[in-house]
Amino acid sequence: MEVHHKHHVPKNIKEYLTEFLMLFAAVTLGFFVENMREHYVEDHRGQVYAQRLLEDLKEDSIRLDNVYNSAEEKVRLITSVMPFAQDEKKIMQLVDSFYYFGFWNYNKYGYVASLPRFYRVEETLNELKSGNLRLIQSDSVVANLAAYSKKYMTLSQVIDDYWQERSVNLTKLHMKMFDRKYYLLHENDHPKTFPITYRDISKENIYTLKIELLSYRINMEALEQNVVSLRKINYRLMNHLRAYIKI
Repeated sequence: MEVHHKHHVPKNIKEYLTEFLMLFAAVTLGFFVENMREHYVEDHRGQVYAQRLLEDLKEDSIRLDNVYNSAEEKVRLITSVMPFAQDEKKIMQLVDSFYYFGFWNYNKYGYVASLPRFYRVEETLNELKSGNLRLIQSDSVVANLAAYSKKYMTLSQVIDDYWQERSVNLTKLHMKMFDRKYYLLHENDHPKTFPITYRDISKENIYTLKIELLSYRINMEALEQNVVSLRKINYRLMNHLRAYIKI
């Protein structure tokens, strides 16, 4: 029994063109769908980073308040004792105030214990810097983030300058002028209950004390100003982030 095969009819140019257009459309559509999917995924990741950054900035804001309050307290303490420096009859009140004031600021090993320091939360920032900053599709957020980082470096430098110079000078002066043995034996007592035992309260050391306390106050006032500036950028950046993630 013979099997009759249908003869293959050659396609005309119109059919080839139709198949090509259909294939091209399918490939193009797939490309656009994949592109849209990647864009959605990256936009979602950008939103997640923005939310995390917002939470970090809230924590930074609390830390900045603590630093400001600490610096403000120190400025207030220094300002309250400086009038004694202008009156020779009250100069020993300045010396005694420094004795007690020193124990509020130094631990038993002579190092600064209550220096106001600020460390921002950096985990999210570090991830963004590693190549993910492009996911934040907001020029205002990126610009303010750069300004925030720059001002943070300025604040850190102000604190480091104090740490490296002023704190060392004050510590050495305090240990030179007073005997700290009682504190070493009664470190859990309230500092204002410590008896004052002088070691060297010469005119030279008292003069140095005046200069150091004035410099101390200047450092703390500079710290306050830089904290205020950083808080403003922090607040502005948080507002841009809220607008970006629409909350």
